[in-house]
Amino acid sequence: MEILKCDNLKKQVKGKIIVENISFSIDKGDVVGLIGPNGAGKTTIIKLILGLIKITEGKVSIKGYDIEKDFIKAIEKVGAIVETPDLYMYLSGYDNLKITANNYKNITKERINEVIKLVGLENRIKDKVSTYSLGMRQRLGIAEAIINSPELLILDEPTNGLDVDGIIEIRNLITKLSKQGIAILISSHNLTEIDNLCNRIIAIKNGKIITDDKIERFKSFSSEDTYILELNHIDNLEQIMQDYKFEKIEGNKIRVYITKVEISKVMQKLIENNYQVYSVQEEKLTTEQAFRKKVGENKID
Repeated sequence: MEILKCDNLKKQVKGKIIVENISFSIDKGDVVGLIGPNGAGKTTIIKLILGLIKITEGKVSIKGYDIEKDFIKAIEKVGAIVETPDLYMYLSGYDNLKITANNYKNITKERINEVIKLVGLENRIKDKVSTYSLGMRQRLGIAEAIINSPELLILDEPTNGLDVDGIIEIRNLITKLSKQGIAILISSHNLTEIDNLCNRIIAIKNGKIITDDKIERFKSFSSEDTYILELNHIDNLEQIMQDYKFEKIEGNKIRVYITKVEISKVMQKLIENNYQVYSVQEEKLTTEQAFRKKVGENKID
């Protein structure tokens, strides 16, 4: 079931195009990662989806409702955290949730308690937020974002600044929410987290989408694969392997960048030159390696 649809979004400010031709959709239960280099336009896309800035051209539909023509109905089943949760530090977590609940109709005490349990804050919910760890504040922010039972959840850098335990907590929570059928869009610079959380990835560069694909296909987009070969020795390889791109790694292992069709030719050539090939292993690209290879940038936002 389609929850979010973006059709040819464009944002132009004083003659400068920030993003254009942005088209994608997110279905129920999808967890989609939005990645891109600094200034690629990720935050702009999120703000366009949420109706926080005016669309120059194109359309955003949430559950079939146009975000500009029918904002109230479009946004009523959307939860979001942009940058950091907006919390009252001098109040308890429970009081923060009550204030958020007052912005909606018919949020019961039972629903508040259900959300508290879902994010795992039962033991600290009556404490002041100022005593919370960063991870606990993030979980409270997500609790506020889902209190109205949204069908679309948008999270901007949900694990930014968290320690390992905090990252694991947020990862588990997001997974739990997706299993409830919530469509989730995550903007993150942490590509390991995108790899662990998302079933789809949208990569943008210079304000345009360059990839919208499943994670596994994104990581195997290239016709040039990577193989790790372990040899009996690696002396004088430069001359033997002059027709191939390779690098020495640890011990007597080399990494060869080559198509699957040609790997047998490489092995044959090595054997003919008295090298023994102990093992051959295909190396899967990580999301970060695929990103850098596809986008051509070493730094992401």
